[in-house]
Amino acid sequence: HVVQDIFSWILEGVSLGNIARKLNALGVKSPMEYKKELGIDYKTSFKKNDVAEWSDNAVRRIATNPIYIGTLIQGKVSTPSYKLKTKVALPKEKWTVVEDVIEPLITKRDFRIVQRLLNTDMRTAPGQNGIYLLSGLAFCGDCGALMARKCSTVNGKKYVYYMCSNYKKYKTCTPHRIKEEILEKVAAEVVRERIAQLLKADELCSDMNGTAYRIDIRNMQEHIKANETEIEKYNGFIIKAYTDFKEGMIDKKDYLFFKANFEKKKNEAETAIQRINDEINALTQNDKQNTEWIETLRKHRNIETLNRTAAVTLIKAVKVYEKMCVEVILDCDDDFRKAVESQDDSSLLERRAL
Repeated sequence: HVVQDIFSWILEGVSLGNIARKLNALGVKSPMEYKKELGIDYKTSFKKNDVAEWSDNAVRRIATNPIYIGTLIQGKVSTPSYKLKTKVALPKEKWTVVEDVIEPLITKRDFRIVQRLLNTDMRTAPGQNGIYLLSGLAFCGDCGALMARKCSTVNGKKYVYYMCSNYKKYKTCTPHRIKEEILEKVAAEVVRERIAQLLKADELCSDMNGTAYRIDIRNMQEHIKANETEIEKYNGFIIKAYTDFKEGMIDKKDYLFFKANFEKKKNEAETAIQRINDEINALTQNDKQNTEWIETLRKHRNIETLNRTAAVTLIKAVKVYEKMCVEVILDCDDDFRKAVESQDDSSLLERRAL
């Protein structure tokens, strides 16, 4: 539950530092202290005090560990020679990665979103525990740099706006200035409209897709039964050939010939069953992922205003161009794109001039 809390807090906009402080305040043992309690001999260079506390890095290491989506990674380090004890890090292409070998604690979709967030702006607003609504999501539409949030006070009135960080720091782009309230309002409007479109598309095609899915599964199961019948048949042939050999009806050479051919046919049927089962598992997994995405849309069907969790869950990027032209790119997978295309809308983007 600690791991699940960490991922939930990141999606809610809590910074890594504040997550670490919250875990320490709650008395949750850090990973090192937990291992010590279990009697595991564990050494690390991260420990600075007698009792190891949670830190930003400790939270990040958990938030980036694919073990929590059921993926096992081995072979990250190796020794150049059996004579040497020194270990060297291996490149990623040499790692052994096996997916879905452990019961996941986190959905793959949430894990993917968290990785995207960790690679962008996760700084905390000054004097606050949370991250700004569009932090790490708003980008300059022309140069691709993050949009910087700025506050200014004129005649006692506070103004909050976003501008291109490249322009702010280096003057290598143009301002792309836009008020925060306008940007957040547009993002919320696009999300609401897109959810309505996709749920309508899902209602129109769900019966047809469900029927096609059931037909595919039924056909595959029939092929499995046919191959199982073949296996039983060739098992019978093998037994009969052995009986004929024992009774002297065929010689040993013929028996071995028949046996080899029957076993070959039997192995082919067994291979076919394994291949069909793999296809069924793939179909089932795809159906599960599609259901997960649709359920996320339904959860936010009546959303009025965006909070941080909804923003990072539904939005991949908000691009700001000059003349206050905004493009909202939704966080979408293949099922999302198929749903959009079923409405004769091949675009995943929503752009509007203000």
